Amino acid sequence: MDELMLKKLQNLLDKVAIEDKIKLYAQNLDTKNFENMRAVFAPGAHIDYTVAGGAKCCFEEMLNYWPEGLGGFHSQHLMGNVQVVVSDDRSTAESTHILFNPMTHKTRKGEYTFFCGLHYDCKWVRMGEDDWKVTEMIERDLCYMYHRPLP
Repeated sequence: MDELMLKKLQNLLDKVAIEDKIKLYAQNLDTKNFENMRAVFAPGAHIDYTVAGGAKCCFEEMLNYWPEGLGGFHSQHLMGNVQVVVSDDRSTAESTHILFNPMTHKTRKGEYTFFCGLHYDCKWVRMGEDDWKVTEMIERDLCYMYHRPLP
């Protein structure tokens, strides 16, 4: 295999590894396995959920926020339109993806389901030969929020 083909293959492998981490992020949120987010985020990563009314803090603080902020919800994070760009030196990457998220919340009147859709912008760093982790995740462009429960 020539050098150009090997470079293309490595780029594809890096993109798939990052997409797998995006899926792991969604699975961890839906199963409330927040401690396993250490496999997704680099120490000190910056996370900003303010566009949807959530927290903006570093990863370590987010470990405390997730159980409190999302603990009362049942969710199904569906990710799509994933675009990943890996730097030429393979040390960093950026990704954008869309989230569709039906969420169910218990209210005094019973369970209430609402839907939201938004974009995530992420910055990644290579932490090992085949390990990528998020250094920055920002929710942006809240596209819709249907039937959101009132406080």
